[in-house]
Order: sequence, then C-alpha cells, then structure tokens
Amino acid sequence: MATENNQLTSYLLDYFNAVGISAATSKNGLSLMKKIIENDPLRINKFEVSFKVREDRIERNLRFLNIDSDAYSCRGKELFLSRLKLYRDLMYKKINNPRSPEIFSALREVSKTPVDLYFGADINNRAYLFAFWLIFGGIKRNGEVSFWPYESKEIIKHILSKIGFKFPEFIDADILNFGLDINDRNIYYKLYYLYKKKEHGEFYYSGLISKLDKGLKNNDYFYFFSKMYDKEGRCKKIKLFIEFLSDINFFGTKFGKILKKVLEINKSRVKPNQLIEIFKLIKRGRISLIGFEPDKTITFYIRFD
Repeated sequence: MATENNQLTSYLLDYFNAVGISAATSKNGLSLMKKIIENDPLRINKFEVSFKVREDRIERNLRFLNIDSDAYSCRGKELFLSRLKLYRDLMYKKINNPRSPEIFSALREVSKTPVDLYFGADINNRAYLFAFWLIFGGIKRNGEVSFWPYESKEIIKHILSKIGFKFPEFIDADILNFGLDINDRNIYYKLYYLYKKKEHGEFYYSGLISKLDKGLKNNDYFYFFSKMYDKEGRCKKIKLFIEFLSDINFFGTKFGKILKKVLEINKSRVKPNQLIEIFKLIKRGRISLIGFEPDKTITFYIRFD
C-alpha cells in the first residue's frame, strides 16, 4: 500500500513540475490529496488532474478531481457521510464563505439516497475553489449510456432550496451530473448533459462541434456539456467537453494529431510543441477529457489509471 501511495505521489509531483505549478501551490494541493489517499483503504479512488490553456498562455493553477466512482459514497448512508466529512475537514479554514454550512447541510440530506460523490479543487497559492459533483449517469467505454434510478431532479431541487438558490426555468430531461463550485466569495451550481444533436439542434457550440467532427473523424468519442448557474437560476456559462472512448496516451502518434487539430480548430496561439513538452514531463497517463469554454480556454484532463 505504501508503494502504491508513493507511486501516485510521484505521478502528482511530475504533473506539478510539468505544468510549472509554484512550490506553495504544490505544497497546499499535495497536502489535500495525500489526506484523500490516506482515507482510501481499499485503493479504489482515482485522481484526475488538469490544466487550462488560455488563448495565449498556460495557466499554472493546480487542479484535481477525486473520483469516488462506485467506491464509498454510493454504498450507504454512513459511507456517504464519512466521505462528506472528509471533504469538509479538507476545506476547513481554506475558504471563508458564510454559506458553507448550508452547502454541507444540504449535501448531508443526499445520504438518504446515497450517490457517487466527487470532490475537487482549483488551487493558486492560498486561493482555493472547491467543487462537489453528484453523479447520476455515465457513458461506458462501448458508448452505452446509463442513468441510475435516482430522482435526480428532486434531489437537485431540494439542495437548491436548502441553500436558497433558484432552479432553472428550463432543463433537459436527463441530467448526467450536478455540480457545486464554492470559493470565498461565490457559489455556483452546474448541470451536466449528454449532447444529442437531434435534441439540441442549433447549440452554442454547434460550429465548434462540426469542426471537431471533421478534424477528429477517425476517433471514437462523445460530447457532453455543462451549464453553470448563479443564485437566481441564470445561466452564466456553458462549457463543452469531448471524451474519448479509447485511451489517448501521451506518446502515440494519435495524441499528437489530436492535440494539433484541437489547438488549430480553437485558434489557440499556444504551440502544440509547448504542450507536448508538458505531457512528456508528466510521463504517464492518458487524456480523459478536453473541455472548451466561450473565451477559447481549453482544459486538458489527465488520468493516471
């Protein structure tokens, strides 16, 4: 077990170094991640790390996601509550948002019908943004879509009512995930959907999707997207994600072609070789997702499994 922990820590340190994350940020992030690793006795949690590429630069924040998929939180009320307590303890004194207790009170009630609970952070020195996700559906490697038998809309409505937020006026039928972002000043919630061309028609990212389909036609993938809302239920941002159904490892020719095409389509001024050097320094892992934002920011998500 100690060997596995040391190996994961080594992967994380490679990621910190490759992205150019500051020593203070690395120390703060690694402290959180080590506590999560220590509270995973069965070694079944996974980590996803990521970094953002702005239109002309690479962002040096530390970003991680703790994936508790079919592991602890969905196994029963007490296990869900123990994971939630762990995440609350990790956040203690890191942010000073007066609404934090309401968030945890609302999430505790989800334990009545426990679901997969994911936790993540975006860290820049001593500035933290924390995030939670409730997972209601997913896509298997064979492309099969599954939605678990939860009353997802009712669960989400109850959480929002507990924290005094409004439900959106319009939502899609099938919600993949529900997310909450919280830092010192703000709280936003997110709804995630599988993108279906027949249902969504002309969509904010339709032009980008058309270009990606042409450029990546020899790959198997699917799209999903998130809508981020404020307290009044107003949509503030839509983000598009492409997830590949087969492993996109850093050292294959397929990876280089995808990277070049994505940057070209997005009209990024960051050169492919700059990113290839980063991935070489990370050494191990695969691209799990690529995210796109309205301001042309691209996020690359990396898993070590």
